[in-house]
Amino acid sequence: MVQERSFYTATNSDAEAVSATISKDTLTLIALDPSTADDSVTVTVTATDSLGKKATQIVYVQVTPAAGDASGDGIVNSADAVLVLNNVVGKGDYTFVQVAAMDANKDGKVNSFDASLILQYAVGKIKSLDGSSKAADVAGKITWGETEQIAEEGLIKLPLVLETRNGNGTFSVDFAGSFDAEQFTIEAVDFNNLPEGWMSAYHVSEDGNVKVALAGATPMTDREVALLTLRKVADLDVVSISGSGYINGITYDMAELAIREIPTEFALEQNYPNPFNPSTTIKYALPEVADVKIEVYNVMGQRVQTLVNARGVKAGTYTLRADFSSLASGMYIYKIEARSENQSFVQTKMMKLIK
Repeated sequence: MVQERSFYTATNSDAEAVSATISKDTLTLIALDPSTADDSVTVTVTATDSLGKKATQIVYVQVTPAAGDASGDGIVNSADAVLVLNNVVGKGDYTFVQVAAMDANKDGKVNSFDASLILQYAVGKIKSLDGSSKAADVAGKITWGETEQIAEEGLIKLPLVLETRNGNGTFSVDFAGSFDAEQFTIEAVDFNNLPEGWMSAYHVSEDGNVKVALAGATPMTDREVALLTLRKVADLDVVSISGSGYINGITYDMAELAIREIPTEFALEQNYPNPFNPSTTIKYALPEVADVKIEVYNVMGQRVQTLVNARGVKAGTYTLRADFSSLASGMYIYKIEARSENQSFVQTKMMKLIK
């Protein structure tokens, strides 16, 4: 009885990515170069027996980059961290394979902490990206800093500040904010106070979203991490922005921030409408923190109503809606007394109630 023998050959669709060889009846595939494409490499195996009969089998192989190698060039370095940060803030388009490689700690999410792990691996602080490196739970938060307003240019400088109680473990910081694009635009995001070697990325969308991503190989202590420059596009006394902060990929909620326009001088405006029945609106302006009292008097000089009596009112322009249903028709005087650390302001105006 003659035993039949089979002979095998193998070819592949991308010889630069995979080497396909056969020894006897064993198929060996060797990855020559990782690929960031989502497409697989096709390997065709053909068996030919001693009688010349052929059978074909197709094998699909995907050669993916190692963890952290977002560029797919076979090297994990700071360039890969840049790609991660850009992906976090929404800049650029990336394949599924690239995004999978960005997940350096293998937790199923891509954030700035993955960029930090890549940077730490590139400088030799950690030996592998095998998923064993976990984010430190830093007790702290991202907060709004004190705003600076440049009234003549319509600009508002808004700092983002890192505040922690044990800041030694902060390796990545993120911010995701939303705002009404009809109130203001974000003209710039500056990073002037980061530790040496830290990397940053940001993106502002036209529909009112801003994202900031920061990462480093060394821990960062408490400081201003970013400075947002806002330009008002609407004549409003108050604009607002909300957001969330992230330290090492862990979310910390931030309260909505209302930013009042800071006037250059004290002022009391004429009420409107005037005459009125029975309610009217009064606006006043404070260029600095002050104790404020607003009272209403009849023409005899008798106080008939107190509208405001508050200490330490922040600088800004305020709108007060006052109801005078309990008063009779006639002329009235409303008076503001505002006392700050540097000056005092007193002013009166007349108004007319008609029922």
